[in-house]
This record gives sequence, structure tokens and C-alpha cells, in this order.
Amino acid sequence: MSSDSKTQSKSIFAKPPVKITVGSDARVYYVHRGTLEVHPAFDARLKASTEEYEDAIDWSAFDEQTINCVLSFLYTGAYQAPQATSVVVEVVEEDEADEADAADAGEEAPAQDGEEEEEEEEQEVVADEEVEAEEEDADAEAPASPVAKSPSHASWPPSPPSRSPPPPESLQSQASWPNSPSPMFRVPARSPSPDAESSIAPDSPPSQGLSDCDLNDRPLTPLEYCDGVTLITEHVSGQNVPDHERQGQDQEEESEQEAEGHSAAEIYLHAKVYSFARQLDFEKLKQFALNRLAQVLVALEQTDKVLFPYLVDAIRLVYKTTGIVDDARNLLSQFVALRYTTLIGENLDELITEGGEFVVDLSHKLARKLTTFSMAFKRVEYLTHKNEELKTESAEKDKELKALRDEVRRGPAQGFPTFTYQI
Repeated sequence: MSSDSKTQSKSIFAKPPVKITVGSDARVYYVHRGTLEVHPAFDARLKASTEEYEDAIDWSAFDEQTINCVLSFLYTGAYQAPQATSVVVEVVEEDEADEADAADAGEEAPAQDGEEEEEEEEQEVVADEEVEAEEEDADAEAPASPVAKSPSHASWPPSPPSRSPPPPESLQSQASWPNSPSPMFRVPARSPSPDAESSIAPDSPPSQGLSDCDLNDRPLTPLEYCDGVTLITEHVSGQNVPDHERQGQDQEEESEQEAEGHSAAEIYLHAKVYSFARQLDFEKLKQFALNRLAQVLVALEQTDKVLFPYLVDAIRLVYKTTGIVDDARNLLSQFVALRYTTLIGENLDELITEGGEFVVDLSHKLARKLTTFSMAFKRVEYLTHKNEELKTESAEKDKELKALRDEVRRGPAQGFPTFTYQI
């Protein structure tokens, strides 16, 4: 018997590739049909939506960037956003360097007078600093005796305090960035559920507590915990690391690098891929694109990067191509509600004036946000009043304790017998 198997091969490369028409300019792509057939629902939807499915697939309604991501996912199970930001930064830096060289060459001759004045000022500052340094050294070497306190010394100003460290060159160098997930779908080190720990005291009045039944009384859910989002919580599993300080510093450094590694253009890219998967019932791609969209939004949530026009375009596309109940709709409207005060402007105003279901979703979330703010203020008032009551009660207890101590001290002088012991 031959060792070669005679069974039919199930490789995706066993069948010839099928042609795909992409974009408005009808660019031609090819894909092995086996990569489509391993996703039954996706393949069935393609057959139903394409008349000439056996000969060609018409994806002319989608641009090349979207289809490139789709094909990459079909073959590898993932796709990467194009890293165009680093190229732009390099070009800008080169242009700035060229402009600086040209400016130095052109302004070198006429700026001689100004340079002389600056040099004189610098020399004066250096001389003053040298005099102060010599006087400080002399004061440090002199013995601390009453003779040193002469009138001339008394009139001399004290040595200047040590200078504070210089401010950081950029915002990225400050340890103030939020924890954010890395490109491997890691999320910040938070509790597994935002509602796992409650800050409501057991003796709080019912009107001041957050209701477990009414969602309008609860804060907006963080982006990484929104419905449908399944980011891998690698940081959460490492919360019990003994060296908390080192872990916090590492997370802050990672969050800064990850925030810089994402661009606003990725928001629109993942929205386009999600829309494609949603329309053609490609469930795995839809979940992957939703996670990537959430990852980018979490990373950009606390940055000062300009998100327009990509954010507005993503919202328009998702709300145009999805149903009323959709995870991407909820995620995008949640992001805008959480960052509404920083996003408000001409671009967002234009989107709001268009009306539609996005404005309805956003208004509900903003109303919920305002409700939680109002409850928070009431909660602060209640806790402040409770604190004052406890202070008053504590003061009364202190008085009682002091009176009892005084009574104990005066006990023998008020007629109590005095015992003497003789050995």
C-alpha cells in the first residue's frame, strides 16, 4: 500500500483564486476561494449578494485599504494598520532642520549686533554667578561663631535656595498619562468589573446611593468594558506584584509609548473594516475590528491629538451601515460622551446639526453623565454633613474622657483611704 494519501486535499490552495473588483476605479485583486469557504456565514452572504460569485466578486463599494485589511485577516487571522505617522514625523523633522540651516546661513551677517549684546549679557550673568559662588564658599568655610554676625553680614542677603528641577520638555515626559492597552490588546490595570467595588457606605440614605436597577443613575462604562469589547486583561492578572511602584512606572512608560504609537486615522480604518464585516456577516473579523477600535480609542482617550475628521467620518459610516443596536455605535457614542468637553468644536457641531440616531444616543449618555454628576454633588454634601456630625460627637467624647481622667486623678484627695505598707 502506498504511503501517499489518496484523499482529497482540503488546502485553501487546491482551488484557483477568484477575482475581486475593488474600489471605484475597479482595481483587480485575487483571493483563494478556500479562505472564504472556511467562514460559512460570510461565504453564504457573498453568494447571495454577488450574481457572478463563481467568476468574480464585486467589492467596488469598499476602498482598497479596507480590502487589504480583509484579505490579510483571511490569510493570517489579523491585520495591521499602516504606520504612516513615523514617516510624516521624519519628513517634518527633515524640513525643520533644512529651514533652521537656511535661517542660520541667511541671518548670520545682519545679526552681529544682536549677538554682541547677547554675549555681553551672558558674560555679566556668568560674572555675577561666579561672585555669588565665591561668597557662598567663603560663608561655608567660615566657622559658625558670634563674631561672624557683624552688621555687614546681617545686611547681606541669604544664599539663594536650591533650584527646582527643570520642567519636562514635553507632555510625554510627564508621568501623567493614563494606563492604556498595548498593541496586543492589553487593558489598564483596573478591577475586572467597574462595579465590583462600591464606594457607597452601608448607612447611606437610599436617595444618595447608586441604584442597581436604573442605568441612568450609574456612571458611564469605561470603553474597555463596553458591550462586545473583549480586550485581553494581561495587566489585571498582575495586580498582586509585590513591587507596586516599579510596576506603576512601567505601566506609565508603556502607556506613553502606546498612545504615541496610535494615530487618529486608525479610528476610521477600523470603522471601515467593522462596517464591511457587519454588512457581510463576517463575525470573526467584526469582533477583531471592534477590539482594535476600542484599543485605539482607549489609547487616545486622554491625549491631546487631533481626532478630526477621522472620528466624525467613522461615526457617520458606522451609523449609516449598522442597525439600531450595535456595539460599534455604543462604543463611538460612549467615547464622544466621555470626552465631550474636549471634542466640542466646529467638526462635532457639524455632525450634531445633522441629527439622526447618533445625536439621540449621545444625548442619552450626556443626560446620564449629568445625572451622575448631580448625584455626586449630593453625595459630597451628605458626606460633609456626616463628617461635621462625627467631629462634634468626637469633641464631646474627648470632653467626657478628660473629665473622667481628672476625676481619677482627684480620687485620693476626696476621702479615699490611703494604704501604707511596711516591710
